[in-house]
Amino acid sequence: MPTDKLNAESKTENARTLASILGLSIEDASNLLDIDVLISFNPDNACSEQLAEEVTRQLERTVSGVCLNDFIGTPAIEIIIGDSAPKTKGKILYIAISGEQLNIQEHPFDTHSQSRCHPILTIISACYVCAATMSKALELAAPHETRFPLNVNFNDLTNPKQLDSPFELGMAFMAGAGAVGNGFLWALKHMNAKGILTIADDDTVDAGNLNRQIWFAPEDVGLPKVKQIALRAKPFFSDLELNPVQSKVQDLPEILDNAKSLKTLIVGVDSRRARRTLQNLIPGEVFDASTTDITEIVLHHHKQPNDGACLSCIYYANEQELNREQLITEQFGLPVEVIKMQRISSETAAAISLRYPNQSFDPKEIEGLAFDTLFKSLCGAGALNTVSSTKQLFAPFCFVSILAGAMLALEVFNRRLNIKPMNYNYWKLSAWTPPIVKNQRQYRRIENCEFCGEKIAREIAANRWE
Repeated sequence: MPTDKLNAESKTENARTLASILGLSIEDASNLLDIDVLISFNPDNACSEQLAEEVTRQLERTVSGVCLNDFIGTPAIEIIIGDSAPKTKGKILYIAISGEQLNIQEHPFDTHSQSRCHPILTIISACYVCAATMSKALELAAPHETRFPLNVNFNDLTNPKQLDSPFELGMAFMAGAGAVGNGFLWALKHMNAKGILTIADDDTVDAGNLNRQIWFAPEDVGLPKVKQIALRAKPFFSDLELNPVQSKVQDLPEILDNAKSLKTLIVGVDSRRARRTLQNLIPGEVFDASTTDITEIVLHHHKQPNDGACLSCIYYANEQELNREQLITEQFGLPVEVIKMQRISSETAAAISLRYPNQSFDPKEIEGLAFDTLFKSLCGAGALNTVSSTKQLFAPFCFVSILAGAMLALEVFNRRLNIKPMNYNYWKLSAWTPPIVKNQRQYRRIENCEFCGEKIAREIAANRWE
């Protein structure tokens, strides 16, 4: 059953990602992703059916076909959720889910729990099921190899019994309506959040976004991300008002006029430099999630005044970022100072269109795009033939981005209601392995931080938010 969620560009994004993992050509990686997955479940078990539907939504943006309970032919792998009987004799994964935990293994379970699982935990579970499915179906090696059994204890993440509790988001701002922002709202729609969430992003939906930005469909391509995500998400929120603004957070009039309005910032932008720029706005409280290529996700939180690590401490200018900027500089023939501006100006758009005449760029079409976005698009189109595969920018699979967004939503909920001891400001997780509580860290600020290293900046933060 072919999916209609992927177009040629988003398929290429997935193929490039897999090619980077396995060291293959994009063509060979594309052939590996041209597989069908069968999901078997008992429709009388609501919990199993809910998970099957969520796994389908995520996998259909990753592989060629996903089938539920019926298949003609030989699928690459069968996923059995709950007490359903196997329908194939090939690769099989057995899934058991309840209100307390998720279990994934290669052999049938003796018993199956029937307890209700909260929808946000179902979304998180689906991310792990998708990663395990890809790992086993494609026989991936570490760090993308999933070892079985894989068990996720939901009590390590939150208090499952309190997930229906209402909580105040207040007057919050979300920077970025990309993959992480999509995942955040995808999970938040199942929670009882109250307040006003301003979603700020000046980008439009790109054809290559569909493999990982769960709210968008082919008909959204070319339209503003914030308007489309709000249009699709609003019906799911009764007590949370979504306010879409096609602008960067730092350019919003209410932020420019009154810095104290940035009391709560939810961060889903896709570059380290952009996060440091947001830190310079001195938000009162930051909830942040990011993906580290396709391997891991990072959760970060802090409140001002703050002795712990801020966004600039966590996302300092590392060698990888500097190398990437240098690479983009070389390819576009522009000074690095221009690349650091992050967005393409009208003059820069004209220069890039002249440099790549075979791409038939209309300068107006690329004006305002992020350099990273255009660079990835050209990589996917094969226009940058001199770029080695190890230096290209790779987008995570759908389930990696959704896990980042869903864990970010859970982080906001946990901290707003003091659900569990939150004695950390940094947590690194992976869709390929179970969440490890011992990996939670409380990082202090770094001395040479662009923000914390400035005494005046710290004084302003203390005066504004103390």
